[in-house]
Amino acid sequence: MKLHHLSHIDLDGYGCQFLSNQFFKDSSYYNSNYGKEVVARLEQIFSNIEQENFERFLILITDLNLTTNEAEMINQFISQSSKDVDVQLLDHHATGSDCAELFKWYFLDTERSATKITFEWLCKNFKGPQKKRLEKLKELVNSIDSYDIWREEDKGFEFGKVCSKSLNEAREINRFMFDDMHRIYKFHILESALNYIKKDNRHIKLDSSIHKIKKEFLKNSSEDDTLENLTSIYLIKLLGDELENITIYYKEHKGVLTYSLGSISVVANGFLKKYKDYDFFMDISPRGALSIRADGELDVGNMSKTIFGGGGHPNAAGGKMSDFKESFLYSEVKSRVQNIIIQKG
Repeated sequence: MKLHHLSHIDLDGYGCQFLSNQFFKDSSYYNSNYGKEVVARLEQIFSNIEQENFERFLILITDLNLTTNEAEMINQFISQSSKDVDVQLLDHHATGSDCAELFKWYFLDTERSATKITFEWLCKNFKGPQKKRLEKLKELVNSIDSYDIWREEDKGFEFGKVCSKSLNEAREINRFMFDDMHRIYKFHILESALNYIKKDNRHIKLDSSIHKIKKEFLKNSSEDDTLENLTSIYLIKLLGDELENITIYYKEHKGVLTYSLGSISVVANGFLKKYKDYDFFMDISPRGALSIRADGELDVGNMSKTIFGGGGHPNAAGGKMSDFKESFLYSEVKSRVQNIIIQKG
């Protein structure tokens, strides 16, 4: 069975996926906030299932309450697909009560966090890790549950609070550019948290170690450095692996486009020094704000003025795509930006 697991973008959501990753060998993961992104991720799942060769599929949705229309989308896909597809939604948000009454696969329990619901469901229905690891996982689940339900008197509350803050601030690897690696990074933090689960004052010790835990992941084979520099090196490696997919063109110049990376100066300059055949580095935010960097071969201030009505210096400029609409798929963003460069360049 191949698992396709969609979950929310907070500690409770990633906690559910961290757990399902312990129980399933063949799995794909997706994360979404509420609103239009849910539909975009569901469509991703449907498309992937149609292209994959497995005997059975399970769509698992956790820590997200769907609208009736979104739930109907799933039913319609299952009824029309030639694949053997099951669906299970596990949630705890009371706002999903109407939808839960309409769909038999929609499980709702407002007394437990989604992480706890998911853990107990997985343990009941699938073969999981050995007993010793399950005990550690259960402690982590209880801490996430205490924090997410907000039971300050529970012994796990403070540990859950530290875990939540750690994941919320794990922004070094961008979710929209590097979705899988962003998730793996957060799994690394939760896996590392298990090492503190039996310690006295575990929340304080984990809090004191988060900087080191992040550097352990980002350092990889690099020598030790500041967190910012290690992040830059790591991102440049990820970008280098994706050059075929992220390259854009302006006249005779070649550049890369990133989406929602933010604060690009260090990464952009490092990238342009390493990849000499690239003349510019462009990042666009979900609201259409642009940051562009160059390394002497192209006046990006003039480029930004011509195409985006912006401006700046020859090697650092900014602008805005006024008609830009937020997207959740990088390929769509790249297509829009490249088209406007061709039209106005």
